[in-house]
Amino acid sequence: MFEKIIAETGLEVKVNRIEKPADAGFQLGVIDVIDLKNVDTSKLEYGKINAMCGEASFRSVEKVIQLALAGEVDATVTGPINKKSINEAGHHFAGHTEIYAHYTNTKKYAMLLVEDNINVIHVSTHVSLRQACDLVKKIVYWK
Repeated sequence: MFEKIIAETGLEVKVNRIEKPADAGFQLGVIDVIDLKNVDTSKLEYGKINAMCGEASFRSVEKVIQLALAGEVDATVTGPINKKSINEAGHHFAGHTEIYAHYTNTKKYAMLLVEDNINVIHVSTHVSLRQACDLVKKIVYWK
């Protein structure tokens, strides 16, 4: 997929296919990628809900969680996923956060967004506005 995007955009980077994080070269201009070999790019249509892509997204998130739990990576970062495609693939999660919670057996969790000096933690995700209002609790941090 990265090679297809690089070709279409004319980016001056190369892809280094690796089997495990220890094989990564961490070189400027090279993207180290563990290829799960689960996308047929000839069947890909940009902007369309696709179970194949949902399966690939889900398996990618699952893989990084496994790598982190095994101590092969120190942290994970996710990009946007299409939740409908993931659901079409048969994985019924509201989003990344819920997938992480499931695979780490975490009952209490939250999503944190960070940008420079702004940190935002969601009090609700993927619920109706009525449910979101009900989830907000008053917390007093000063006296």
